Amino acid sequence: MNDILFGNNNSKVITKLSKRYFKKNKVRNLAALLAIILTAFLFTSITSLAFNMASSIQLSLQMQKGSKADGTLGYMTEKQYEQLVNSDFVDQAGHRRIIGYASNTSSHSIEINYEDSVQQELTFCVPTHGAAPEKANEIATTDLALKALGVEPEIGAEVPLEFELRGKTYHYDMVLSGWWEASNDSVSVATVSEQFIKENPDVVQNTYAVDHVMSGVTFSDVVLKNKAIPLFTTMWTKTEKPNRSGKPGIPTKRP
Repeated sequence: MNDILFGNNNSKVITKLSKRYFKKNKVRNLAALLAIILTAFLFTSITSLAFNMASSIQLSLQMQKGSKADGTLGYMTEKQYEQLVNSDFVDQAGHRRIIGYASNTSSHSIEINYEDSVQQELTFCVPTHGAAPEKANEIATTDLALKALGVEPEIGAEVPLEFELRGKTYHYDMVLSGWWEASNDSVSVATVSEQFIKENPDVVQNTYAVDHVMSGVTFSDVVLKNKAIPLFTTMWTKTEKPNRSGKPGIPTKRP
């Protein structure tokens, strides 16, 4: 430390006096230092614990509702889904096309869908064993769904898939590409591949506006760019008719 008036450098003297003071009151100073360290550790632990608890509660609530998304849009056509993906307020938009419910099990409901990777991630449908389906004959589902179908949860196992649609029964012998532990005791999702959709377009033909059959209807779990926008579970227009804004495909609030 330089003295402004006399230009003396007192840093060595101050350091020497500080060391002597510390040695003279060693026990008290060590106790004070330990108290400071413990206090810092305590505040850090409390902050970390609070953050982990908040994250755990948030994850628990998300699993209860079955989605990490900010909201869900449903009853869309593929054209409306494309409008959603290209909108400026959406950060992520999953793609789910409903096929139907398995008719060859009564002990556990199995909803058969096509879901892209974004939708799988947002709705806890990513296989923890194996992988998502890619080939037309591949399927992924939960352990409870496999149990209801009488199938062992082993990759490569044959999975009998059967459902009824518009008065016709469809049966496919699928191959298990992946599975995950169910978080819902009453209903599970069985995911087919995009290739399955391409090879079987009749099972995703959207005729909801005519006969209210859910097959082919598109849903999307959405993550917003701006979290300040109120969360919504908005239903998109069920037909291509213009809504209040006069434009087709614009979301309208449920009554």
